[in-house]
Amino acid sequence: MGGLDARHMVYNHKMRDRVASISTIGTPHWGSSFADWAIKHISFLISLAKMIGINIEGFEGLTRENCRKFNEKTWGFERENRILYQTVAGTVPYGQVFPVFRFSHSLIYREEGENDGLVSLKSAKWRDEFFIKKFDADHLNQIGWWHPWRYSKDFTRKKFEERIQDLYLELAERLADKGM
Repeated sequence: MGGLDARHMVYNHKMRDRVASISTIGTPHWGSSFADWAIKHISFLISLAKMIGINIEGFEGLTRENCRKFNEKTWGFERENRILYQTVAGTVPYGQVFPVFRFSHSLIYREEGENDGLVSLKSAKWRDEFFIKKFDADHLNQIGWWHPWRYSKDFTRKKFEERIQDLYLELAERLADKGM
């Protein structure tokens, strides 16, 4: 949600002159069918979590309807400001996603297609003009977490770490190329 949080911050707090770039990786810009499903079927968990001191109300902001409304509200603002937006999306087949995310992967795949276990390619892509690339990673891989379900002789932890570092370097180099 960091990418959505950054966009909300810039829009709601009029920070367009204080932010040069927003780079998002696996951000659900258009929401998630998993959030839609969870709000419909297990919303009691939000209240339960709050009772034990964990606030997960932000999950409600990840519904496709709420994200659609936000995107409509901010479209002109984001097109006209000088912020460089760039987005990256990860996708993996069901068998390579971290097991905890297999249910959500299946649900999102049925509703939205390719995904990283929590965010679909379509949602993370956001706007075509901001999209940099799709790469082979589940949602945890995108933040640098390795898990053995991804292991193969051609995809070792070391190769994985190099790929993630290369991705982050590529994003930084794009900023440097733009003079940022």
